[in-house]
Amino acid sequence: ATQAATFDVRVIAATNGDLATRISEGNFREDLFYRLNVIHVALPPLRERREDIPALAEHFLGRSAAKLGRTLRLSPAALERLFRYPWPGNVRELENAIERATILARTEVIEPDDLPPHVSAGLQLGPSPALPLQITLAEAERAHILQTLERFGRNHSGAADALGIGRTTLWRKLREYGIER
Repeated sequence: ATQAATFDVRVIAATNGDLATRISEGNFREDLFYRLNVIHVALPPLRERREDIPALAEHFLGRSAAKLGRTLRLSPAALERLFRYPWPGNVRELENAIERATILARTEVIEPDDLPPHVSAGLQLGPSPALPLQITLAEAERAHILQTLERFGRNHSGAADALGIGRTTLWRKLREYGIER
């Protein structure tokens, strides 16, 4: 037996492209645009609304930690790194960074070292327009080493262990990056 059913449905859709341009280029149907565009909400990128970062980070942290059966919190230093990072991938990138930190955190407090290295260092992934890729990666590594040394009170053994390298490798990198031992 087939019966008709009535549903009241609202479609919520998002795009990172300019639909007016796509319509004029013939890449998006104009009739579909007008059907979907009942209430238009323009949401600025995360870098333009940094005040949302703590609430979003806490939300994602709670959800990720619950999946793993853990109770975690962000350290002030980790939150500061989240504020400093430009978030070219917007909220999805923040969500992924928090999920990664949740998985890698060794204690109940997420520290900057638990964040992705480029986020912890405040660097945008990929080459900077003014710098070649090798310098960007070197700067990220230098910043990560400095943060780890700071976290371990400049204790080289602890920092080397946290970085997953030997002390002699750490010393070589300190010399290479001009960081005082």
